[in-house]
Amino acid sequence: MNIDLSRLLPAAVIAAIFLTVILTELIKKADRNDRLKGYRIYIPAALSLLESALLAFGEFFSWRQTPFYWATIFAVSVFGYEAIYRKIRTWLGMDESTSKD
Repeated sequence: MNIDLSRLLPAAVIAAIFLTVILTELIKKADRNDRLKGYRIYIPAALSLLESALLAFGEFFSWRQTPFYWATIFAVSVFGYEAIYRKIRTWLGMDESTSKD
């Protein structure tokens, strides 16, 4: 049974965006001494590069398309960060007023 992985590409890109937001937030929470304060934009850049390379390695798309998908995952995860993070917290049932940030 052959499955064309390119049909799963939109779902894989959305999962990569959510994963980038979640991992960025975990790294931000783990940085208690604010060592990464000026470099926090590099975290989602590196994560999205890693995820787009994994998708290319998994043959979801060709290696030549990796920069496009890196830019897509990076841009959406950075510019939609707050909205995506708020939506994830709502889905998980975390109340905004009772949690400590």
